[in-house]
Amino acid sequence: MNEIQLIFQMEHPLCKRVMKRITMQQFVKLLIIFDFFHLALGQTLPPPRSVNDIANPLVDLEKCGRKGMRSHICDPDGIIPVEQAYQLDDIIRSIYNDTFCPCSPTICRPESQGGYLVGIAVIRAMRLERSIRRLNTSREDQAQYMNAVLNEARHFAYKLLQEWKMGRCNEDVLIFFSEHDSVLYTVTHSKARAKLTDDVLGEIAMHSRIHFSHRETIPEGFKKMLDSYRRVFLDDYVTKSSLESGQPEVEYHPKLSGSEANSSRHYCTVFLLLLNVVAATVWQLVT
Repeated sequence: MNEIQLIFQMEHPLCKRVMKRITMQQFVKLLIIFDFFHLALGQTLPPPRSVNDIANPLVDLEKCGRKGMRSHICDPDGIIPVEQAYQLDDIIRSIYNDTFCPCSPTICRPESQGGYLVGIAVIRAMRLERSIRRLNTSREDQAQYMNAVLNEARHFAYKLLQEWKMGRCNEDVLIFFSEHDSVLYTVTHSKARAKLTDDVLGEIAMHSRIHFSHRETIPEGFKKMLDSYRRVFLDDYVTKSSLESGQPEVEYHPKLSGSEANSSRHYCTVFLLLLNVVAATVWQLVT
């Protein structure tokens, strides 16, 4: 929004009431502040990312926002504060160290007795095709838009799980979160899925979803999910009926066809978050 648009909107009744309460000098100062804010956002916000933009944090140590540290978290856009990311890595290591190796005896040797492995990929926004973005401009197309976003998130999560190669016998899990798209997607390989079933994933996501509504609480959401996953792998998690909340946000997807169906089943939950005017304006700036 530039100054011409601001001035044009002064004819709005709300603007007229505001103008009665401030002087022209104050109004000019507001314009300057707004213009600076607008310019700063346009310069600092990272662009939407394709799945190929997300590196492997176990190999590409400089591309995941982890300051050259080997990690199970890739956060190229700096969504998670550094200290919080260290804490999440500690929790992920504790899951591996405290759980039992579910692989065959030939793999579960004394030097590799650790158990389940979890990775996290978090970005500000997915790079969506223009045809998908257009669907978000019409209320009638919202269902189609959300399905398209889910398909993209599924593609991101599955491809990253395959490329990161964390596990030894399909005992790995990947959590993918796109902040702007408000989508959280967990994908599991077969050994992890034997314990971390779709029903359990759904319940955990339902109880964690509120933390993903605001950036400052996103790390807490991941901590809550990881702690629950840890208890599931240790057979210390007591399931609760996901129907108690009466919320329909959790959505399950059927098995994929072909080789994907043999290695993974996909669970996802979409958080229908309210986007404010600033967020909408920012998105227009960077796309």
